[in-house]
Order: sequence, then structure tokens, then C-alpha cells
Amino acid sequence: MNTFRPGDLVSYAPDTTRRYLGLVVGRLARLDHLPTLMLVRFADNDGGGYLPPIPCPPRALTKVSR
Repeated sequence: MNTFRPGDLVSYAPDTTRRYLGLVVGRLARLDHLPTLMLVRFADNDGGGYLPPIPCPPRALTKVSR
């Protein structure tokens, strides 16, 4: 499995038909048995800026080379 660090550019595929580019800004540690989620920030398509960080499962992320 990939390890992600803040600053990594990633592709997020929540399903087989959609794919988004985002920037890893941190991780959300879990106290239960569930895996750690990565906090990813995506661009806002309505006039620039960024959306608030969204928790994403690492298995749905792929590193993108710059």
C-alpha cells in the first residue's frame, strides 16, 4: 500500500466513473479498528480556492507524479 505524506499530489477515485486531483494535507487517525483516513484538499470549481479537507480512504488514492 502507498504511504502518503502532506504535500503529495494524489488522484482520488471514489468509484469507477469519477476521478479527482487533490493535495494531501494530513491524516485523520482513528482510535477504533478502522484504517487511518487521509485528509485531501480539492480545488473549488466555482471560482478558485479550495474546498475544506475531505477524509479519503488510502485505498482510493493514487500518487501522481508532478
